Amino acid sequence: MGGVTLVVNAASRWRAYAQSAPAGLRRLAGHFSTTLAGQVLLVVGLFVVTRISTGLFSTFGFGEYQVARRTLAVVALPLMCGVGISMPRYIARSLDDRRAVAGWLFSSVAVVVLLSVGVLAYGFWDSPRICAWVFGEQSERWLVPAILAAVVGTLCTTLASSALRGLSRFRSAATLQVINGAVVPLLGVLLASGRVERALVIAAVLWVAIGGTVLARLCWQWCRPLAPTLRQVSSCMRAQFIFGIPRIPGEVALFGLFALPVYATVHRNNILGAGFVSVGLSL
Repeated sequence: MGGVTLVVNAASRWRAYAQSAPAGLRRLAGHFSTTLAGQVLLVVGLFVVTRISTGLFSTFGFGEYQVARRTLAVVALPLMCGVGISMPRYIARSLDDRRAVAGWLFSSVAVVVLLSVGVLAYGFWDSPRICAWVFGEQSERWLVPAILAAVVGTLCTTLASSALRGLSRFRSAATLQVINGAVVPLLGVLLASGRVERALVIAAVLWVAIGGTVLARLCWQWCRPLAPTLRQVSSCMRAQFIFGIPRIPGEVALFGLFALPVYATVHRNNILGAGFVSVGLSL
């Protein structure tokens, strides 16, 4: 009984302190708690996806799926060119100017598209060699196109989440992150009938649909009544390239070094072990 009283008293004191705190501090605490709760749910969702994939995929398929998820991070995040960080900052400081916000939205999409086209074209052109390097000689040739489709979906959802954070819609951003990071991969695994490439393509389609819808809606909302000019969008793109290009080598090194043990295990002809290594690195 004494413990219950102690908890009630502590809760009452915390509530009184929260009500007396400045409004800005309360908003900051709310944004922080929302983001933290979203990250916790995302991690739990990733555990669930990993656990279910062990039962629905074959031994070989489980390893392929985990290596594919690792490769997705290696490719997608450097391709963002820092837009996931620069976009919220630039949007947040321009909220009083609708045309400026629209300019940052359009330019962010343009930057990512320009950087992605060449990499995706090379991936489709040289997919057999990439497949042999990433997954080993015995893997399905459709795995690389499936990963490239998932890269496009990841870029869409990352852009959408970044835009929502820049607009201070942290609850929506956290919800979107949980849906895209946990719910969509889970649906892909459940609907794939044991095929890894099918799981990636299903997830990619859902990511593109969700992220593209959010981005299109935001662009439509903020480009009225005056859309940004081409010169303004070009200026925004230049600022984002200046911010993001120096970040690319570091991100390639970071995610590439995390992936090297996985690929080394693959080339020891142990795709299952590579899957376990990838899960361990994620943990």
